[in-house]
Amino acid sequence: FGIAKQYRHPSSRIHIPMEKTNELLGTLAFASLNSHLGLELSRRDDLEALAYMLLFLCNGSLPWLALPGDRRRLLPSAIHKLKAAFILGSHPEMPTELLTFLSYARNLSFMQKPNYEHLRTIL
Repeated sequence: FGIAKQYRHPSSRIHIPMEKTNELLGTLAFASLNSHLGLELSRRDDLEALAYMLLFLCNGSLPWLALPGDRRRLLPSAIHKLKAAFILGSHPEMPTELLTFLSYARNLSFMQKPNYEHLRTIL
């Protein structure tokens, strides 16, 4: 919870504004595309990061992660490109439910409230 913060003002309940932060927040392998771009994070980014974590737990790896013992590391820009293209590719080893979850998260707008019931039905 080191990067956790409120997405709405506590008293007014107004959603925080979208701003450019110019820094990647989170763990590189699981950070959302918006985090790679240095944008303010919101609920959509939490869901995208959750999708990456679930894909990792289900498959044991992610295409942008180095294999154990491999000393080569991809640059953040290369990881961003792989993540951006990931949903477009064919991934028979990945559960379609998790790819649908990821696609849904990526298509949310910054202030949009996710339909959590819909997400539960996907999973």
